[in-house]
Amino acid sequence: MIIDFVDNTFTEQDFIFASSQFLSYDLPDDWNDMKVNDFCDWLEEHAWFPYENTKGQQILLNIEDYARNLRLYVNNALAEQESIY
Repeated sequence: MIIDFVDNTFTEQDFIFASSQFLSYDLPDDWNDMKVNDFCDWLEEHAWFPYENTKGQQILLNIEDYARNLRLYVNNALAEQESIY
């Protein structure tokens, strides 16, 4: 397992959405069952052209960071919306 979403600050859907900002293909169905090294190799092979010379481990970190920030943004927006009403 690459990411355990049980105790994480972002969801699997956040990660999948965030990956689309760095990759030219959707994640494979079994991506979270892959070995980390195999997944990082896959990320390098399917990186969107601005990231085509970026190491897979860095792409993975970028996706995780973007997913985490996305979840924080959504949670803050929801909390702000609740406080208005």
